[in-house]
Amino acid sequence: MTSVIDPQLELLSVIPTTVLPALELPDTSRRSISSPLTSPPTSSPLNSGSTAGSVNPPAVSPVNDVDSTPRSPKESPPSSTCTAVSQPVVRHPRTILADGVTYQVLHPEDCPDAVTIGEHPKRIFGKNTKSVVGIKRAADETGWSRWEKKRRIIIDSKLCPHPSQGPQSDEDDEFYFTNEPLPTWLNAEREFQPDGRPGVYIVKPSEEDFKNRFEEILEVLQPIGERLGAIKIKVPDACLGPPLPYPDYFAKYTAEHGKDPKEPVIYTMNQYLPLHPHSSSSLAPIYKIFSTGRHLIPISEFSHPLEQQSHRSHIPEKNLLFRGRTWTQILNGNPGGEVQYSSDNDAETDLRSYLGLSDPELCKLPGNVLFQAKNRVTGIHTPYLYLGNAYTLFALHMEDYSALSINYHHGGASKSWRVICPLDFWKIEQLVQDTQRIKPNCSQFVRHASVFMSEEALKTAGIRSIGMQQRKGDLVCTWPMAYHQGWNEGPNICEALAYGGARWKDVFINKDPEAVYKACGEPCEKAGHGLAIRLQFEADGSTTPIPNTQTSLEAPQVMKQEPSIKANGVSEKATEKASEVA
Repeated sequence: MTSVIDPQLELLSVIPTTVLPALELPDTSRRSISSPLTSPPTSSPLNSGSTAGSVNPPAVSPVNDVDSTPRSPKESPPSSTCTAVSQPVVRHPRTILADGVTYQVLHPEDCPDAVTIGEHPKRIFGKNTKSVVGIKRAADETGWSRWEKKRRIIIDSKLCPHPSQGPQSDEDDEFYFTNEPLPTWLNAEREFQPDGRPGVYIVKPSEEDFKNRFEEILEVLQPIGERLGAIKIKVPDACLGPPLPYPDYFAKYTAEHGKDPKEPVIYTMNQYLPLHPHSSSSLAPIYKIFSTGRHLIPISEFSHPLEQQSHRSHIPEKNLLFRGRTWTQILNGNPGGEVQYSSDNDAETDLRSYLGLSDPELCKLPGNVLFQAKNRVTGIHTPYLYLGNAYTLFALHMEDYSALSINYHHGGASKSWRVICPLDFWKIEQLVQDTQRIKPNCSQFVRHASVFMSEEALKTAGIRSIGMQQRKGDLVCTWPMAYHQGWNEGPNICEALAYGGARWKDVFINKDPEAVYKACGEPCEKAGHGLAIRLQFEADGSTTPIPNTQTSLEAPQVMKQEPSIKANGVSEKATEKASEVA
């Protein structure tokens, strides 16, 4: 009998033709059993209980079913006997002969309703129907994923042009700048990283150039900042406002107000560095910065042994991460020793005078378009002071609205930085997403995560970064989309302020702010990440910059966004403003 394929079976599959017994048919009606015109008999296996889809692999026909009557090689078998075909005979394009067995092949046009293996189910389109694949693809392309792709295209094309379009080249994951030398008035040179590799550029302008050409300095260094993520500027001593001795401040305040001033207060908290619960590699660990007990205290109660020899303190990254622990202790949940840190303190006159600090006058630096905003936010429009101790650190983050940051080192031990290449901003964001195992709600989700990445973790993820040390008198400028983290190698004091240039404003403010930056909202506030920071600008940017002068010794009237404490005890400002840790 002939075995023909059922319409419900696989398309383009083949089945063997079994041997039929001799049939008494008229001579004029005899046809080959492999002919597609032959109708299957009622005793066909497909009609005797076999189900669609249960076709067995092809098999060779048994020998004893073939007519074995002796005859000469040239003699043909009787026409009344049907036997299995033993030699390839092309009878019809839809039959295949292999190993003495005839196979019948069905093409899609023969059974248009059959389902084939490896093909998706048929899609029925109508007014109110969509394909399953189309619905899934649409779901993947909506929401955060779609916004993220659009954001990356805008940033890559406008803020960080591709390296091939610039004068620099990338060799062995290290940037070497082969363009024309920088202007001589910058007195620029390239430093080395602690491991001996090429580091960031440091420029040493004159007093006049620093005060009047700061915007031009950033513009000239733009191609470098876009690749390395940061540069250093040596601030001339003549550009620093003289410090106001605290006794003089005390006497002046008493004369103006008829009462003695209160002792300045600062924020303080205790820091720990446990292993991140989702860190999966001992060779590339990821840590979680954990802070507790953030509160205000009189500055005289803060332990801060700042001495003349503090600048000699040095803590390599490996020592920072181990913090006196063994790897076994880290795996067992040992968070490391407790260290005290003070961050996000308003740089008001009383505190600056008490600490004996000069004023670098960061608010007066030209070209800062952030002062065109209608609203004022502390830490963005006014500087913050940071009092660091050995082993205190700041988490991986970027600035609010992806702005630049300027961080001045007043004195004490070095501050070590790890800055991510701005071109790899999407890689570090993906790494944090994978580590946190959450879907982000805002552009500051990396800051909210409060993580510290080891250099090995960054290298494993293919993320380029650069290390540098900031010392007394150094002004560190980080670029938009340059995520950064770091630690204090001993007691020190730093001061920081946000900065926005013309190119930054064109990308993040003028066109479509929501296309490249999602400010924190209600979900962030409910999660304990603090108040949402939203900047408002006039359409034409015609606003008056904040003056950096005070008519009295009172603090300037600027909108204060108080930091909130996270549910787990981590301060919003301790992690969100970590970029400006001084």
